[in-house]
Amino acid sequence: MFFGVAKCVFIPELPAALQNLQALRKILNQYDQMAGQARTIKGISVNDIPEMRKAFDGMAVETTEITYTIGGADWPARRSELIIRNF
Repeated sequence: MFFGVAKCVFIPELPAALQNLQALRKILNQYDQMAGQARTIKGISVNDIPEMRKAFDGMAVETTEITYTIGGADWPARRSELIIRNF
């Protein structure tokens, strides 16, 4: 034991990392809520990412390719979209 020496390490990035983690959890929680609502409506469409597949697990899911632009950009992007339905 060293007298007068703190036994902790200060990591300045940690608060920002925790805030980012909390923000991510909040966003994913919103998708979980959306998944609950999707079970009571005819259908919904979301980005095809693992988190969405997990959130909507157990529902009828189809995959389709879409082309879109953001803010009228001149470079369209091809992406996969999940179509979730409850019929």
